Amino acid sequence: MGYSTRPSEARLRTILERQDSPGFGKNYIPSILANTAEAPKISRPVQVRWKKIGRHVHLLSNAEMKAFLLGIYHPDVWEIHEQRMLPCAPAAHPLALHERGKGRNLPPLQGTLHIANQMGLLKFHPWIHYDYQPDGTSQKAAFPFIGDLLFFRDDKDGPTCLNWSVKSTANEFSHALNDIRRKGKALGEASQKVLARQAIEERLYADAGIKTVQVAANLIDDVLVANLARLHLWHDLEIPLQLNEIKEIEGEFTAALTLRRPANECIFSLMSEYRCGDEVIKAILCQMIWNRRLRVDLFKPILLERPLNPETKDVLIVYRHWYSGDTQ
Repeated sequence: MGYSTRPSEARLRTILERQDSPGFGKNYIPSILANTAEAPKISRPVQVRWKKIGRHVHLLSNAEMKAFLLGIYHPDVWEIHEQRMLPCAPAAHPLALHERGKGRNLPPLQGTLHIANQMGLLKFHPWIHYDYQPDGTSQKAAFPFIGDLLFFRDDKDGPTCLNWSVKSTANEFSHALNDIRRKGKALGEASQKVLARQAIEERLYADAGIKTVQVAANLIDDVLVANLARLHLWHDLEIPLQLNEIKEIEGEFTAALTLRRPANECIFSLMSEYRCGDEVIKAILCQMIWNRRLRVDLFKPILLERPLNPETKDVLIVYRHWYSGDTQ
């Protein structure tokens, strides 16, 4: 773990300054920034710009990167709070702080201390000691857990939140909360802490009507991730053409998909016709695919020199159990 992320009074003050009343869009600051000063030493931090919220998202691992790309591909997702503090004390529902949540009767978060105590897991909650005195006494404060990806999205009932807890493999998750109590030391202190933290987080959000999904990154198709990453590189490029020209170009790519014509053939001819660089035409194509206006198969490599493959499996259907929070 990086030096500045170790539980300490200074780190707690930083987290509370950023997260005591989390903002949205450009005003949101995660508890842990994806840089060398704050990210855990064993992590692979990366900052990725997302045009919809107008800022860079701070991700701490390849697993989070994969989950992030899959999560924001859903058109109903409109905000994300990554590395969000799980409040130790009672706090407002995350959506209550946004204008879309105003006027709604949203249950509050009860706080991790209350939840841990209810579940008999209080001994696993982190604390810090500070202001040490010569006689050995000190002050004590609860130190918060930090979540992974909290998505804000619209569903049939209106705006809602969905919490994704992300790990590299499914084996890193366990629903066997009883293992903590039954196996005790045989389970291992580190494993006990991980299971307890997962259980506290899930219950904290569940009591506020927010589902938690355990997302194993190794279950996200690698070709899909590669395609989403490539498409996302172009998602916020401004197109210096008139709207009617963009629509005409989109029509060419729609026809090319039907006629099984390689995308590069369209790109070269459209560059000449509209007198623009290839990056403009490629951006239009990638934004069409990213925004689901051109439905290609994202589970096969997108190769511009070959005909695009029509969609046979919809990403939103394949991963609907994660998007909806339905684990069945």
